[in-house]
Amino acid sequence: MKSFNVSPGGYVGFFDPETGEMDTYTLRDDQEAARRLKIKQKTEGARRAIRYYQRSINKKVMEEMTLAQQDNVLEKRAKRAKVHSI
Repeated sequence: MKSFNVSPGGYVGFFDPETGEMDTYTLRDDQEAARRLKIKQKTEGARRAIRYYQRSINKKVMEEMTLAQQDNVLEKRAKRAKVHSI
């Protein structure tokens, strides 16, 4: 089987089992690939931050919805208790 190749200006990410981490391969001294990879790393960090921010917001919204539902149930029970006590 022929090995994979990287074109000038390109890069490939892969899992390195020796280090247990993700790594990136570019052609030696390929300035265009280094430039593109740097841009991707910046945007990836921004995307990750947005994703985690959205998760924290979604979690807060879900907690508030759960509390509102619990309040609604408690209000209904209180109304029923008043009806039964009359």
